[in-house]
Amino acid sequence: MGAAVDFDSVTLTRILAVCSEESGGPEETVHLIRQRQHSFAPTMYSAWEREGQPGPALAHAEHALALSRAAGHRRWQTNALNAVGWFQAQLGNYPQALTHCQQALTLQQQDDDREGQAATWDSLGYAHHHLDHHAQAVDCYRNALDVIRDLGDRYQEAITLTKLGDTHHAAGNPDVARATWQGALAILTDLDHPDAETVRGKLHTLDEP
Repeated sequence: MGAAVDFDSVTLTRILAVCSEESGGPEETVHLIRQRQHSFAPTMYSAWEREGQPGPALAHAEHALALSRAAGHRRWQTNALNAVGWFQAQLGNYPQALTHCQQALTLQQQDDDREGQAATWDSLGYAHHHLDHHAQAVDCYRNALDVIRDLGDRYQEAITLTKLGDTHHAAGNPDVARATWQGALAILTDLDHPDAETVRGKLHTLDEP
């Protein structure tokens, strides 16, 4: 917790410095901070997420959502909706997570926000997986994969394949899980990414008696 607080303090100092440089004085600095606070808020919940603290991250995401709505900033609003849903899922509040993520996805589809859709489909897949809605989770992860492949993000493709394999495994389909994890491993090996070892471990469990 202490590290996250320190990170937030550094972030706030940088925000103040940037706004001070762009302003003509203290009053204008305050105005700039108020004007842009909806875009600063995601930095806060991202910091707490990196610290493994979904509770504080959720609080900041909810704050970001309120600010983005007040500012009328559609993209920040959809990102914050997905973030709220994601952190709800991290805390085990899966029905609430589905509600927020579905709201985000509806807006992202209206706006043709492909990157946002990929992230939100992933969040939906995670929530459905942990509710044992395996068929729905598979559909969500496959939708995420379609978008990610269009975007050409091979690392995220591998990560999503790994999660899809997890769902197939949980659903009692080890052969499908194996093929899916092998696809993820091939990409991670090609990228020389250390996450490949995690996927190798998953494949190894399938060979254990």
